[in-house]
Amino acid sequence: MEEELKALGFVTNVSQLKWDTVILPALRQYWKVYGNADVPHHFVVPNEDESCCSVHHGRRRPGE
Repeated sequence: MEEELKALGFVTNVSQLKWDTVILPALRQYWKVYGNADVPHHFVVPNEDESCCSVHHGRRRPGE
């Protein structure tokens, strides 16, 4: 059953999907801009940041 769902594109691991599609791309962009992956706890993606996908604008670190 799981293989059939995967063949249809069904997401079986939401955490992995979020990591692959949201967190990792944002971290890669942060690395390009700041040269490290040590994101401050208070960091918020600036709305005017054209180098980042608009889906990340205003995004905060988890727990904020």
